[in-house]
Amino acid sequence: MHAIALEAVSSSSETPAVPERINGVPITPRQREIVGLIADGLTDREMAELLSIRLETLKSHVRALKIRTRARNRPHLVALAFRDD
Repeated sequence: MHAIALEAVSSSSETPAVPERINGVPITPRQREIVGLIADGLTDREMAELLSIRLETLKSHVRALKIRTRARNRPHLVALAFRDD
């Protein structure tokens, strides 16, 4: 995806704000940003480019998020983030 298209995705996002806690666990602002991008449907490569980080770094963030929140997979992570508890 080109940089212009990525900017359009990030600026036109309709995803609600990601809460500061997921499944009772506090998450960092960067982790909240990543959960929002996952919810918006971006690929790992698109997220890494948008965030100006290496693909491996992005995958590490996602893996850490899933472990910390006990999410089984990415859809479960997003569901946990936006679940009303």
